[in-house]
Amino acid sequence: MKKIAIIGANSILAQAIYNKLSINNDVLQVYNTRKDRIKNQNNLETISDFLSKKEKFHTIYFLSSVIDFNESRESIQNIFETNVNLLAQISENFPESKIIHASSVSVYKNNQKEITENSELNPQSSYSISKIWAEKITNNHVGGGINIRISSLFGENMNQTTFLPKVIQNAINTKEIIIFGDGSRKQNYISETEAAEYFCAALDYKENGTFLAVNSKSYSNLEVAQIIQQKLKGTTLKFTGIDESPSFIYDNNQTKTELKITEEYPFSNSLSTLIEWTQKQF
Repeated sequence: MKKIAIIGANSILAQAIYNKLSINNDVLQVYNTRKDRIKNQNNLETISDFLSKKEKFHTIYFLSSVIDFNESRESIQNIFETNVNLLAQISENFPESKIIHASSVSVYKNNQKEITENSELNPQSSYSISKIWAEKITNNHVGGGINIRISSLFGENMNQTTFLPKVIQNAINTKEIIIFGDGSRKQNYISETEAAEYFCAALDYKENGTFLAVNSKSYSNLEVAQIIQQKLKGTTLKFTGIDESPSFIYDNNQTKTELKITEEYPFSNSLSTLIEWTQKQF
């Protein structure tokens, strides 16, 4: 049984990881201010209390993240304090613990034909720059560190202002899905359950590393809309304007081999689960 801490326990990814690891490990859930997504609240602690600890942890999962593309001075400061400075403090306070850091595919250069673990980096926002900085802290951590770059994460209780929940809500409420351009732009979506497989597998990985957690296939906006349309009968598709955003295609076979990831999570199944959950909220 390993002693583990999850920083940022109120996220959907943290809860998926906790559900898997808490079966055979002693897992402490650490939160900042909110804890409404945390189902099992028996082993909870605030981040301020955690930072004052002298305990030893086998592994610390760092999932805390401020995602803000406003680029205001206040936004940049908040991003730095959580995504970079907090991680640096944890690295300093717990030098013997292994750190597993949740990074992002936003660190990669856009308009690459196919993105792998070793593709060119070119972060374009303060958020993505903070992830590169945090990766460096993790790589240099005395106790060893692993960075896992995640594509677009989705699941129950996710942020309702992002693409998937907004499209689903529109389909439920108006029976219509609006698609910009011809809908050919492709994006990669990974469910919190699938992403958790990568983070749990990294627990027993013996070396430092940077990995890529993505679904096996990227889907166009039109394909996503058609899956929703099939699930929500009577929904119509409306095409408007143009969409010049780049598509993103990934190949993470290297990650799957090194972390021994074999289970497949069909996107359509995970999306159907999200649709069913969303319907129950209305």
